[in-house]
Amino acid sequence: MFNTPQFQQLARIIGVVLIALFGLMALNSLGDVLAKWGVASSYDEPRTITISAQGRTTVTPDTARFNASVVTRGIEPKDVSAKNTEAMNAVVNFLKDSGVSADDIKTVNYNLYPQYDYVEGRQIPAGYVLEQTAQVTVRDLTKTGELVSGAVEKGANQVSSIQFFVDDPDEFKALARAEAFGEAREKARAMAKEAGVRLGGVISFSESSGDVPPPIYYERAAFGIGGGGAAPLEPGSQELTVIITVTYEIH
Repeated sequence: MFNTPQFQQLARIIGVVLIALFGLMALNSLGDVLAKWGVASSYDEPRTITISAQGRTTVTPDTARFNASVVTRGIEPKDVSAKNTEAMNAVVNFLKDSGVSADDIKTVNYNLYPQYDYVEGRQIPAGYVLEQTAQVTVRDLTKTGELVSGAVEKGANQVSSIQFFVDDPDEFKALARAEAFGEAREKARAMAKEAGVRLGGVISFSESSGDVPPPIYYERAAFGIGGGGAAPLEPGSQELTVIITVTYEIH
């Protein structure tokens, strides 16, 4: 009976279970001994504290960007395309002649679609609309208003999404980041002192930022159409914010 294959297999299973149980008891006993001596066992989770802080720095934008669009309507697609292309070429040539690099002029939209009128519930073809948009990056902010107004005078009948920003914000973000980490350390030390624990090293950290300025929208009439001069566009200042979350070990 005891030499049957079934009994031997059962015995092996029972042996494995007993070994696992004895191992678990030994680990728990070791953990209790280490805890009594004030030594953390290797499988103990560290005690931690998590702090959030933010740093800010104010910068002056050095770059601008805007979208200049030509919207053309007509009956025949070929005529609409030719008229639109002529106007957009005039806009682009003006921008290049004014010192804007070809690399800073990018087509971001070209959309030709039919229009319809509705008469007594019926859909009647009414021609075509072509929308073409160039995104323009301005490196010399003193020319921003002149470029926007000039683009409109040359044929752009929609100008939108004007933004002022810092082209390379990493240097300024580093200042805000250093401020955020300093604030996090001060918070962590104060909280550890109040809790009666010692602050250890950094376990982990993460970062986020909210430094993208909202677009500014202008109507066509704002750009000096009819001899009003260049548009009064001011870059102002911008606040870069870095938010960090730091987890410290505590003892």
